[in-house]
Amino acid sequence: MLGQLKVQTQLLVLIASSFVLFAASIAIAVIALQQSQHRFTEYIELDAKRLAVFNDMYAQGLQSGQALRNIMLDPANLKAYDNLAQAQSEFEKALSTAEKLSNNRPDLATRSTNIGKLVKQQQDARTAVLSEISFGRIEDAKLRLNKEETPAWRALKAELLNGIALLDKEASETKQSLQAVSTSKQTQIIATAAVTMLVMLTISFLIARNLLNQLGGEPVFAVEVMHKL
Repeated sequence: MLGQLKVQTQLLVLIASSFVLFAASIAIAVIALQQSQHRFTEYIELDAKRLAVFNDMYAQGLQSGQALRNIMLDPANLKAYDNLAQAQSEFEKALSTAEKLSNNRPDLATRSTNIGKLVKQQQDARTAVLSEISFGRIEDAKLRLNKEETPAWRALKAELLNGIALLDKEASETKQSLQAVSTSKQTQIIATAAVTMLVMLTISFLIARNLLNQLGGEPVFAVEVMHKL
């Protein structure tokens, strides 16, 4: 088939096929990188953020608990009241974020709902404790703390830690998946480049051989023959 083409046409075929194959390999590489970037972005925006939010709720829960106990130790400590209010506010913000990030995850949505209910129970218990403190009934406040607030916190803590463990496991699995996908895409790109080079070399070889056949040998020899004639 190549033998039926003019020399100029064969050279154009070589150039065009090389360009097409090179462009195809670049396109495949770009698509592979875009797929990896999309999955990585999804991980950053969802998986990692969900885990961070649950960790934040747990940290704020600990902070508010410590602030409540500081109030009990020193009811005149206004800073402790501020710390309690701030920790509770930050917890509510984190919970709201968790609920938004759980829209497409029924299991997390259910967990967020449960956390909201447990927080309500804990806050009711804390309100009762603070009421006792405001009337100077410290011993009654301690009693309510041990019988009402602490059990409520333990239930909330268990729900939060279970959520953190689940999300941490998912994050670890996602990281491994991303690494596997990245390795796969790199292999795909290398394989595509190798095949492209092989095809280009094959086409170049076939065209070069055909040109030599048309010229009757090496161009140098053909020129010498022409000179002798």
